Amino acid sequence: MYQGYFNAACSTKQTLLTLLVFCAFVNAQNSTTATGIDIHATFNNVGVQVNITGDDNNNAIASMEANINGSGFVPVHNLSKVFLVVPAAGTYPQRFVGSVFSLKPETTVQVRVTITDPDGVTNGVNTATITTRNKQIPVSAGNNIHVATTGDDIIGTGSAASPFATIQHAIDQISVGDTVLIHAGVYHEDITIADNQTSPTQAYTTIKAAGDGETILDGTDTSLNTATAWTNEGNNLYSAALNSPNNETYYVGFDGNRMWKYFSLADLQGLIHNTDGGFYSDALSNRIFVKFPGNSVPAGHQITVSNLHNAITMFNVNNIVFDGITFKNFNSGEHSSAIHVTDNSNAIWIVNSVFENMETAIRLEAKVVDLVVMGNEFSDQGVQALDWNIVKDFQHWLERGALYCSNDEYSGFGTIFTNNYVHDYFDGVKIVGQEILDFASNSDVVNNRFVLLSDDGVETDGYSSNVRITDNRFETLLIGVSVAPALAGPTYINRNLMVDLKNIANTDFATGAVKFSIGDEIYGDVFIY
Repeated sequence: MYQGYFNAACSTKQTLLTLLVFCAFVNAQNSTTATGIDIHATFNNVGVQVNITGDDNNNAIASMEANINGSGFVPVHNLSKVFLVVPAAGTYPQRFVGSVFSLKPETTVQVRVTITDPDGVTNGVNTATITTRNKQIPVSAGNNIHVATTGDDIIGTGSAASPFATIQHAIDQISVGDTVLIHAGVYHEDITIADNQTSPTQAYTTIKAAGDGETILDGTDTSLNTATAWTNEGNNLYSAALNSPNNETYYVGFDGNRMWKYFSLADLQGLIHNTDGGFYSDALSNRIFVKFPGNSVPAGHQITVSNLHNAITMFNVNNIVFDGITFKNFNSGEHSSAIHVTDNSNAIWIVNSVFENMETAIRLEAKVVDLVVMGNEFSDQGVQALDWNIVKDFQHWLERGALYCSNDEYSGFGTIFTNNYVHDYFDGVKIVGQEILDFASNSDVVNNRFVLLSDDGVETDGYSSNVRITDNRFETLLIGVSVAPALAGPTYINRNLMVDLKNIANTDFATGAVKFSIGDEIYGDVFIY
């Protein structure tokens, strides 16, 4: 009897103890612990991230206050909860993410994030301070190195009186903090800038137009811009020798307008995609075959054939300014661009420049941080005349636009795309990549104009976290902003003007200010004000 009672009592105590431990375990998982705060500033916005553990029942809330230039704390937009499970990659850390908006450059902001949770909070108040970025274009204080079409790389000294002939040679001679002044003229170069990193705060190096006329980097084979270079093959087909390093081209222009690329001579001869003309480049014979629009002949027309891949390729570089340069016709391959920024490059400024007739003007790849693209003009004339459906089905590279973040890997953090004019492209800007990260994108598309686009003005399709699309004008295009889907979040689409939305490229899809995809994707928070 006693033994039985003792066993029963022990069993009851063990059950009670197990229940208490279980309840404590559940409560510990439902309660929230903040493990740190990160903060990042652009010109006009501050991004905030508070990392957490726990909150398995998702009932914690993170409110935020901001003290702007010492004026005292005021409530601002709450942070969004970000929790991602990606089957191929596992579970990513939980965090709260949000922004303080509409700040002026060089504004000091102190943020205070307060987490509340009915199940309990540890380290519930987190603060951080930062100053928004200076919008003034950095100035280099080193030597001036001159380049001119009349210069000489062998006997030239790089002085104004004795300039170098090529931009590449000048770049190979400079030190951090110098300025390369490129005098008026046309330069046919594929330039590489590599491994200039000494410190994150190193002096800026500037590569800019000298100001004595238009400075043009052109990827065109000029020998083909003459009627005598072309052989009449009969049946309105013409051919010419193709002088391209990769025996290929993805761009032929006819009077400044992009033509359709075919991938076999038979397809070109039959114009199987019902285009008004087209071209085919044959790598085996090193010849290009063209049917000109309207069965035209080469005489009396401007014919541009790209034979260079990129104008400028950068990797492992810090603190460089490109200012006042015109880039044209760099499109000899599928992944061509005017400027390709890659491999841990930081604080690059691309300003006051013109980009014409390239599938991608600026391509980001592999950990590019704090890029500024400001005050530029972008266009790809003729692409908007191509049928929307055949571009989507056969030539997706034409969708990459003025700024393209590569889908292959993390390719952009702190990107600022502001005060630009984008027109006559298929898509405008793809501001995010696809790789899921444990920190926010913190990128801005602010105060730009997007006009005459076949598809989307701005795409946030991919890992979009703390992406702010504000104060832009979208006009005469299919979709203003695509969030199809915008993973992680939050994505902010605020104070944009969208007018005269229309289908200009023969698609059955309806126009819209903002596009969401309907499917199995999990969206992050999207705020449209």
